[in-house]
Amino acid sequence: MKPAEVTAVQDKDGMALLDLLGVGDGYRAGTLRCAVCGTPLREHCLGAASKRDDSYRFACERLDCLEEFHRA
Repeated sequence: MKPAEVTAVQDKDGMALLDLLGVGDGYRAGTLRCAVCGTPLREHCLGAASKRDDSYRFACERLDCLEEFHRA
């Protein structure tokens, strides 16, 4: 099966996506953090996600973090 690129997820489906990726519990506990600023994603919401090797990286919804995240 070829991997798919998802470009948008509706708010109502966000938690289901995080659970599917295996990080839903970390999000609910406040331990899932923005890869750029380190803020728990529960404080600034999930803005972006990407897979690198065998793990996922996440960024909060702050515009400066999203810009840096996409440059990296």
